[in-house]
Amino acid sequence: MVSHRTPVQRHYLRNLALACLLIASTRASCQTIITGVIDRSTTWTAASSPYVLEGDVEVVGGATLSLLGGVRVEFEPGSRLLIGGEDAADTGRMLVVGTGSARVVFAPAVAGEPSGGVELRPGAAWEADGTGSALRFARFESVHRPLTMRGAAATLEDVTVLRATDPLRPAVIVELDEQADTALLARRLQVFESAGGGMSVAGGGNHELVECRFLRNAGRGLRMDLYVDPFGPPRPITEVRVERCDFIENTAQDDDERGLGGGALLGGSTIWTVEGCTFENNKSASDGGGLVLGGYGDTTLRSCVFAGNTSGYDGGGVKVSGIVIEDCRFAGNTARNRGGGISTDGSVELRRCVLEGNDAQWGGAAQGRITAIDCEFVDNFAREAGGAMRVQYSTRGFRVRGGVFRGNRADGSGGAID
Repeated sequence: MVSHRTPVQRHYLRNLALACLLIASTRASCQTIITGVIDRSTTWTAASSPYVLEGDVEVVGGATLSLLGGVRVEFEPGSRLLIGGEDAADTGRMLVVGTGSARVVFAPAVAGEPSGGVELRPGAAWEADGTGSALRFARFESVHRPLTMRGAAATLEDVTVLRATDPLRPAVIVELDEQADTALLARRLQVFESAGGGMSVAGGGNHELVECRFLRNAGRGLRMDLYVDPFGPPRPITEVRVERCDFIENTAQDDDERGLGGGALLGGSTIWTVEGCTFENNKSASDGGGLVLGGYGDTTLRSCVFAGNTSGYDGGGVKVSGIVIEDCRFAGNTARNRGGGISTDGSVELRRCVLEGNDAQWGGAAQGRITAIDCEFVDNFAREAGGAMRVQYSTRGFRVRGGVFRGNRADGSGGAID
């Protein structure tokens, strides 16, 4: 069949073809291909974006790589942006300085293909005064392994990590020397819908997480293991603050450290302050639907909300030991075994807490060696015993002062306390 086109149609098609060639040429000319080693201080700008990384790109030799607002960085499959050398003496620094209206974006060059990410190695410059590597107003979109910090930390402010695709590791990994004072400072970090968990932190000093959000991550929202080698050199006990953070709809699965801590798993040789946080609709295959928390000394859980969390074993809201919980609310949490709101293997002191509508097999609201001061236990349910509380292990130290018990029930013994 022969197609006959009018002069107007031929003119239109010729112009369309020319336009397509021009667009393709413009896109190709705007790309900046980056390979090899950056050993002189360099600035990347929006005008030269996207910067496409081919293979590993290293920032070493004392160089600083600065990324300004509006920059887009794309990773070819398997490529990484490496800051500093494996030797701590081979320094490098990265400064991501986006803005609220012009973020720096990291994304795969080929959609659906595993790409690398940003990795800070031992040589990445870090200073306690904040003059080291920093990421501010950055966004990682569907990067396979978005951000890793090994032996060096960075300041993270207004960083968003979306849909990291590696199911075998968290989206953000921080691995620091347990004897070092290097600390992570994260403000308004957001990690959403990552296939292998939100964030993992091990080692280092006095970390701070403020106004961070962990939402719908598989493999829990946050894990922090801050143990000190008992046979290593002595060092002061660290203090870690987790303040005004949200942990929502995260899941700890069976193959993930026995499914502990759906929202967060916080443990180690440290004093924890967890304050003003929300743990909502998280799930764990084992203990601590919302949170598992263990620490030293004056570890405190304060002014937090635990709502709708579920555990496959103990502690629908939280599994803790040897801490003070004050001014917290536990509502609608469920444990398959013990402690719908709170479960403890040691002693816990509750001050001015509200526990309402929680349920478990034993201890609808709380289970363990509990001291409750001016607390409210309302409409909690136990399928066996202790609608409000089940006192276990020993009544030594058990104490209730003030407070309200109303509408609690159990199918077995102890509608209020067993």
